[in-house]
Amino acid sequence: MRELNIKYGTRTPADLEQIKSSKPGPKVFDMTIPPITLHWLRHTFFTLLYLSGVDVVQACAQMGHADVSTTLKIYTHLDSIHKRKSVDKLDAYLEDHG
Repeated sequence: MRELNIKYGTRTPADLEQIKSSKPGPKVFDMTIPPITLHWLRHTFFTLLYLSGVDVVQACAQMGHADVSTTLKIYTHLDSIHKRKSVDKLDAYLEDHG
């Protein structure tokens, strides 16, 4: 996780000064990327299943849920790009059938 924070984390002004410093010794940085948990990975797994077009009932079974609504309410995190594509599909449908 330390390597991810060094490469991708946001730096504070103090961190940037320490990076520029030529003082020998270990450089300690604030951890700006939170630890990744198995629960987060579970959310990501289902969201990717959903975005890739896997049938929701099948994905629910993969998650081990008895009720599809639980899976959809809790585990689906749609980004703005996916939402925009959905609206574009509706627009195209309405143009063809309107």
